[in-house]
Amino acid sequence: MSKNAKITQHLGYRMRATLQDGRQLVGTFKSFDKHMNVILIDTDEFRKLKNKGGVQTIVAGGMDEREEKRSLGFVLLRGEQLVSLTVDGPPPTEENSKVPQLPGTVTAAPGGPAGAPAMGAGRGMPPMMPPPPGAGVPGWGVGVPNPSAMQPGRGMPPPHFGAAPPMGPGR
Repeated sequence: MSKNAKITQHLGYRMRATLQDGRQLVGTFKSFDKHMNVILIDTDEFRKLKNKGGVQTIVAGGMDEREEKRSLGFVLLRGEQLVSLTVDGPPPTEENSKVPQLPGTVTAAPGGPAGAPAMGAGRGMPPMMPPPPGAGVPGWGVGVPNPSAMQPGRGMPPPHFGAAPPMGPGR
């Protein structure tokens, strides 16, 4: 199994990315490329900060540190900064995934607004109404040639039709 196939099976999973500067990002793994640039969505950043102060207190695991969490959302990680990428959890379910809600918008129910059946893109257009009287066909001379000019076999053929192109010096 190739490296691409191994990492592709984790698309959609919650992943923990460790960066060179010690930060850890946890988000839903959406994409990657040949440089190992990674796209994560619904991402949270975790970084460990040492407490400031003259006296360091020692706690059960070492120096006194606190972890700071910050929500980032959509993140593009440069592969050059990535130290490790590990599975943090299964893919989020529909109910658990954070979908950004724009101000002034309403989330539609699965059946569509007011219980209408769901339609594919471009399928919800109402039927075309006929043009109002007098606006159906433009008048002659307004972008449309005369009908007699469009009939086959009528009128004169174009000049030089059926004859060899003129040949002369310098052409």
